[in-house]
Amino acid sequence: SMLGNLLHGALQEIYEAKPHYEHEELHYALEGALKRRIRDDIALQFEGDIWLKRLEPFIALEAERFASGFRVAACEFEEELPYHGVVLKGRIDRMDERDGSLYVIDYKSGSFPKLDEATYEKVSDFQLLFYRLLASKRGEVADAAYYDLKNAAIHSDPIPKEREAMFVQRLEEYKAPFHRFDKTEELRECIYCPYATLCGRA
Repeated sequence: SMLGNLLHGALQEIYEAKPHYEHEELHYALEGALKRRIRDDIALQFEGDIWLKRLEPFIALEAERFASGFRVAACEFEEELPYHGVVLKGRIDRMDERDGSLYVIDYKSGSFPKLDEATYEKVSDFQLLFYRLLASKRGEVADAAYYDLKNAAIHSDPIPKEREAMFVQRLEEYKAPFHRFDKTEELRECIYCPYATLCGRA
């Protein structure tokens, strides 16, 4: 949503200015950054006020995390990583640091995939794994999680190792040839074949 994007921008602004806040200070910083972004849109101003009320539990959780030693290390950065014969690319919303370990955060203001241990074999959501792998270029990643802004909850992947093994398996399947076929012995037929290049006969 538009407000979700504005909120992303506001969070980026305040955390690039300062890596941690106390509760009240964070409330005013976020309110100011959000209001600057919606100053000319009356409908969004109204929605923004509702969002700020809704974000109170999120602000409290953030203040609690900062009090326990978390610091915002980076916001909205792109990274790429060669991995099992492919190049992974992605943009990470935020990365926190505590005690020398990194914590990758993906903000969610709407719905997001549920990470259920029981049904992980059916899940094809590798987003958090991507972020974990990309952030590993910058140090030891302790966790990657969806940050549910509406409900002030952090959802980590319960089975990161299993998901990575599954992802590698999918990659290998993806890289394998899609079709196996016998080449014709009648080479003149290859002249008009659109796929001759694949067989090395073009």
